[in-house]
Amino acid sequence: MILDRKLNSEALTVNGNHLTLQSQKIGIKHRLGEFVWIRPAAVLVERDGLVSRIPILDVTRILTLFLWSLTLAFAVFQLGIFRKRRNVT
Repeated sequence: MILDRKLNSEALTVNGNHLTLQSQKIGIKHRLGEFVWIRPAAVLVERDGLVSRIPILDVTRILTLFLWSLTLAFAVFQLGIFRKRRNVT
């Protein structure tokens, strides 16, 4: 089962503005265990009755996905070279 939920923290008041941190909980439940990743998603700012959402750029997630993609591309490249060498001989 795959979980995807938005979580809100308690509001913090600073200079008359109510700030609430919003995070995203992504998880996979399996009979052998559970993997959960909680990442920052946005800051909700309530000012004069209006709520604005300021998204948080998750640099760690972007770098992780980039490195996994690079690893996969390198593995596919190496597999292609190995097959070419094997077919030549």
